[in-house]
Amino acid sequence: MLISNAMFRRNLESTVQMGSNTRRMNALEQTLASCAYVAGDQFTVADAYLFTVLNWTGFHKIDLAQWPHIQRSVDWWRLFLPVTTNILQLGYRRIK
Repeated sequence: MLISNAMFRRNLESTVQMGSNTRRMNALEQTLASCAYVAGDQFTVADAYLFTVLNWTGFHKIDLAQWPHIQRSVDWWRLFLPVTTNILQLGYRRIK
């Protein structure tokens, strides 16, 4: 979709890389401004992957504050995903 691991290639010039990242993040910000999730109104595997990729922003010192809808989504996912994991580990729903 909008974000890929190419977003964090270290061999790219820093300014070029951040320009590309900013364009992608702006597009994602617009998507999340109108939808609760990346693909619409339901949490999908795309959201789970996006959460993983967006967690890399901390390592790369990219401040999400300039994208409030992205920040809101990441904050919510950080609360939601551990709860879901605990429920699955307790055996309420098994995925096979």
